[in-house]
Amino acid sequence: MTIFYIDTEFNEGNLYLGDIFEIACLSSSSNRIFHSYINIPTNVSRYVQKLCALDLSLLRKSPSFNEVMDNLIVFITEEEDSNTQTILMGHGARLSDYPLIITNCMKNYYDHSIFNQYKFIDSMEGFRESGYQRPGLSTLSTSQRNIHSAKEDIQLLRDIVTSHSTIQYKLFTYEDILNHINEKMPLTIFEVRKVAKCYQDLEQYLQKYMKKKSALNKKQLMKIVNRYYYDCICN
Repeated sequence: MTIFYIDTEFNEGNLYLGDIFEIACLSSSSNRIFHSYINIPTNVSRYVQKLCALDLSLLRKSPSFNEVMDNLIVFITEEEDSNTQTILMGHGARLSDYPLIITNCMKNYYDHSIFNQYKFIDSMEGFRESGYQRPGLSTLSTSQRNIHSAKEDIQLLRDIVTSHSTIQYKLFTYEDILNHINEKMPLTIFEVRKVAKCYQDLEQYLQKYMKKKSALNKKQLMKIVNRYYYDCICN
């Protein structure tokens, strides 16, 4: 199997609303690294800027999300072994990086079904099931971690995983990620576009949705819609 360590940084605390502004991927076979910042349409808080030691001028000069995803897939394709299963590994990624990548694909009209060809590992879950009570990157590593950086974190994760060779990991699939997203945020941008023909219809749809699901409140749902769809349906 070919393992690719992957990590993201994003601009909001909500995994289903945030925009990824940095992504990194490291090939276990060659130790080559893919790394890119992303020019996102939203602001990055001062807290996140400080946490990630982020220079906003880097984002303004960076490619779009779709360009970065195209380049990431090319990188993985070039590095993977066609005779073995390709696996993406992220620390805490089952509930964070993986659904975040998929929802960012949804928001940017990027075909996320391409991830159906991969399997996924959440290394944090492997450590937790092996008895580690605080299995964060900082606590598992002997190296100092001063900032949150996708590029540094994947190298840190590689070192941790290779030095703990007895840890067993559970594989999960692209469908598992989609099921998680549908459980936590079953209202996708695509579904809104299908149903809502005007703003009034949209509000009625959200009212019905809120009676059935409670993962997000109406304010959060309206934030999604206003940001990615309102201009389209009202023109």
